[in-house]
Order: sequence, then C-alpha cells, then structure tokens
Amino acid sequence: ETPELLVNLYAAVREASDRNLLLAYHDRSDGGLFTTLCEMAFAGHCGLSANVDMLTIDPYVSDWGDFKIRPEQVAVQRAELVLRALFNEEIGAVLQVTRADRDEMLSLLRRHGLSAHSHVVGSPNGRDVVEIYSDARCVFSMERAQLHRVWSETSQRIARLRDDPECVDE
Repeated sequence: ETPELLVNLYAAVREASDRNLLLAYHDRSDGGLFTTLCEMAFAGHCGLSANVDMLTIDPYVSDWGDFKIRPEQVAVQRAELVLRALFNEEIGAVLQVTRADRDEMLSLLRRHGLSAHSHVVGSPNGRDVVEIYSDARCVFSMERAQLHRVWSETSQRIARLRDDPECVDE
C-alpha cells in the first residue's frame, strides 16, 4: 500500500550491508514467513526458534465477542492470526544479525521509517529444530533435517508436474 516503504527497505538493507551488520537476508513474499524461515534454516544448516506474537496483534480484539465468549472461540481466532502471520505473502524481508548488533539494526530501520514494520521474530537454536511459538507455547516443531527432506520431496513432486519429469528426475 505504501511503495515508499520498499524503497526505504532497500536503502536500509544497503546501509546494513555496507556496515557489515547483515548475516543473512531473505525476502518473505513467496510462501510467507514460514517458508522464509525454513529456507534460511536449510541454508544455514541450523535450527531456529521463532515467536510470532508481535505479528498477531489484532487491533480489533475487543470486537471478538461479548461477555459470553468462550476460550475455545478465542483460541480459533488466535490460531487464524498465527496462520496469517506465517503464510501471508505480502512484501517483506527477514534480516539476520548478531544479537550484539540487534539494537543497532533496529535503530537503522527506525531511521529509515520502518520501525512500525520491524520485529524481532527469532534466532538460531543449537537443537537443529525448526520451532514456532505463539502465546508462550510451541505451535510447530520439527527436526530441520526431517523438514528439509519433506520439503525437498514436495519440491521435486511440484517440479515434475510443472517441468519435464525426466529432466527433474535426472
């Protein structure tokens, strides 16, 4: 909705790169945040832990019902927000920086007018597991190697449908 923000993101990424702040960058539009995080974990051969709470804040939460609302109703709506956060394909990026450089990176993004769109969502973990948290509970967890195998098999099946199957099999 605001193309200037994309220009600002480009400028911020260039500046972060010039200042050697970035460890990794990945756009998140194709497949959403979950796809981006998984692909980063695959490339880095490490696990990651992500928390999507900051991405699931609903400004209309008070409209979810009246005094008769049941906890299971709220749980369904929270789950929908988590899915939207993980799989929406809006323009965006995931930037990896060291923990020591996190505040400097957030300041840089703020200077470029991006603070309202910038969130700390996760970090690598030493357990080689991809895990997603919401509301203080793990909503997804899988060993990175197992997830990568499933991912690769699915990608190959899609490629066989889209491309020349013999070429894909080679």
